[in-house]
Amino acid sequence: NIKEAWPKLESLDLYDNSMEGPIPEALGQLPFVKLQLQGNRFSGKVPKAVMDLTKRPDIILGLQENPELEGCAPDVGHWKNGIPGTRIRRCDGEL
Repeated sequence: NIKEAWPKLESLDLYDNSMEGPIPEALGQLPFVKLQLQGNRFSGKVPKAVMDLTKRPDIILGLQENPELEGCAPDVGHWKNGIPGTRIRRCDGEL
């Protein structure tokens, strides 16, 4: 469990690594200021705990270019119409 191994992990850059499968829920339980997951092959719905990271004013969260990710994203900054390169659309109050 990444949360137990590195409970104070604040930055994780995994972009462009051809990673596959679902995004682990535990990633949303860490004190990230930067979580870069874009440019991989993650799939399924983004865990709510990970999407909740967008509530932090200083977070850098990269999910773009994961064509098999789905669900909805909050209307924040550069995600006003969903997340580019994914099946994630903008949420309309359903996050």
